Amino acid sequence: MTTSALRRPLHLEGSVVAPSKAVLSLSMVLGIVAAVAAAIALLASGRPKHRELVTARGQTVEVYGTWFHRHDSSLIEVGNRGTDAVTLFLEVPVLLAALIEYWRRLLRSNVVLVGVLGWLLYCYASMSLYTACNGLFEVYVVPSGLALFAAPPALRSIDPARFAAVIPRRQSRRLTIGCLCCIAAALTAARLPALVAAAATGHLPARLSSKRTLGTGGR
Repeated sequence: MTTSALRRPLHLEGSVVAPSKAVLSLSMVLGIVAAVAAAIALLASGRPKHRELVTARGQTVEVYGTWFHRHDSSLIEVGNRGTDAVTLFLEVPVLLAALIEYWRRLLRSNVVLVGVLGWLLYCYASMSLYTACNGLFEVYVVPSGLALFAAPPALRSIDPARFAAVIPRRQSRRLTIGCLCCIAAALTAARLPALVAAAATGHLPARLSSKRTLGTGGR
């Protein structure tokens, strides 16, 4: 392997990518369905009508109280709306742009495409299985299924041997380790205090999400 091969720009290595018509078709339908699902969830959320719900564990939880996410806690609904906004205004446009360049055999676009498909799979699998069941359940299942079937062939579109030839031999271990340590520290700082307090006192953590418990009545 020559030094010039290692330094060759990624976007010039068109032979690394073998576009798949199945990936293109599934991803195009996925982009449309995801945009519709996110737009409906954003526009039809309405003004919150917060109410308190007593869970089966005896904890009082404030739920959103209106439209599709009325059975989710207010905290979770804020996250859902943020996720829908990111999907509609960022992920879907990036997906469509990546598809155009993916068909032109650009490696960077293939990598971006796999990342966006992974995001949409995670997002809509979470919406399908994690949030309280609502009228958008079927709309959530469709994009999660499309992303599930589109992501593996999109990843297989990259020739691993040629891909290895156009990236640097040595990645920055310090940068990778530092990034992972920062993520671990942030998650630990966010979650550990509540877990330790709950273990020490025997009380449930504050703001335990309503979708992890069963409601017994409202206030």
